[in-house]
Amino acid sequence: MKFRIFTTPQPGADYQILRNVAVATEELGFDAFFRSDHYLKMGDGSGLPGPTDAWTTLAGLAIETSRIRLGTLMSPATFRLPGPLAITVAQVDQMSGGRVRARPRDLRGGRALPGDHDLLGRADGVLRRGRSRVPPSGRRRRATAIGREPADMREHGLGGTPGEVTAKIAEYAEIGAERVYLQVLDLGDLDHLALIASDVVPQF
Repeated sequence: MKFRIFTTPQPGADYQILRNVAVATEELGFDAFFRSDHYLKMGDGSGLPGPTDAWTTLAGLAIETSRIRLGTLMSPATFRLPGPLAITVAQVDQMSGGRVRARPRDLRGGRALPGDHDLLGRADGVLRRGRSRVPPSGRRRRATAIGREPADMREHGLGGTPGEVTAKIAEYAEIGAERVYLQVLDLGDLDHLALIASDVVPQF
């Protein structure tokens, strides 16, 4: 099972914040760093310092990382003309030494291009240590940071204790999933990534 970190910086995140997440993604042993490709503001955040461009971000990260794969789940045809996009992706792929996921030969009119068994899982910043290791107030703090309830994340995402999350991912593995994309919304919570890397990933 390959574990990939997926970010959505629209609520407000500059390049340095995304760089910090990408570097942690690499240092903690995850397989890849992906980010959304949108310009509009989403969620309750301020959106400041303003929109950031996905492929400009990935070009920078191609230089600042050395192992992780880089990409977007999709690049919209509404503002990514196929020809210029193919050149951009090819250049970032070259800059990264061949680590880009949606190389030009794979483009299909702007649709997402998951592998045969890709699975988008949502960690959403509320994955946390077992009940005996973190008080309920700490778990609620993490959920509150992204505007969610712990119970909602358990039901509709990959929320809960490491054991609960491991069990859910194991169900995906049993039906053939080979990759899990963990969407992290609290981009300042790098301890969350470390927890997944230490308590969940080794189980697979």
